[in-house]
Amino acid sequence: MLAASRQLEPESLGDVVALGELALDGVLRPVPGVLAIALSLKDKGKRLLLPSATAREAAVVGGVRVYALEHLHQAVSFLRGTQPVEPTCVDLSSLWQPPGEPGGDLSEVKGQAVAKRALEVAVIFGVDR
Repeated sequence: MLAASRQLEPESLGDVVALGELALDGVLRPVPGVLAIALSLKDKGKRLLLPSATAREAAVVGGVRVYALEHLHQAVSFLRGTQPVEPTCVDLSSLWQPPGEPGGDLSEVKGQAVAKRALEVAVIFGVDR
């Protein structure tokens, strides 16, 4: 709508994919599925504009420039080039945690009788995958 009303130049949107719910006050709200969208954009040279709440999720995909935005005004300023926004970066090594001490048991799992039985059989036979 901003390009159609000439508030933004249409050329400035050629490499932009923007996702999010726009609240009536201009706040950008998160939407589901940003990881799948980021994967589909991998290595295509697109800029992905997302609400801040979901930007880190999409930023784990390499080859996509993800920008976290809070408000429509910020998005417009960024697209006009008047407000710089750094791409969101995620240190992938911080996402992986080494296995800790074994804990819990299947008594906490409700239902899933077939899955629990399969897990018990796998443990008995020493299957690790």
